[in-house]
Amino acid sequence: MKDYIDIDDVNDFNCETCDISEITRKTHPNVDINQSSEILELLHGDLGGPIQPKSYGGAKYFMVLVDDFSGLYFTYFLKNKNEVFDVFSQFKTKYENLTDKKSKKIENR
Repeated sequence: MKDYIDIDDVNDFNCETCDISEITRKTHPNVDINQSSEILELLHGDLGGPIQPKSYGGAKYFMVLVDDFSGLYFTYFLKNKNEVFDVFSQFKTKYENLTDKKSKKIENR
């Protein structure tokens, strides 16, 4: 019985289990870099959770909003899913007032 690996045999190593369990995945489709031409024109949003354990503030969910043009990420922590609309409305109002722009399209990731 060998108690070491022969370096010459490593290149010829073949494991049936490894071949069967090999995971492959499709690549993401190409994304047009010029999807938006100004800030707040296109927002991407995602909601995650519930997370365990809860945060120190009691949040079980998180919402991420991404401005497509600037690439800025905004993360909000939520105690319940039903807070999404209120938090998004506050975000929209705040950043439309700061930038004097109106959001035009919202895309759910």
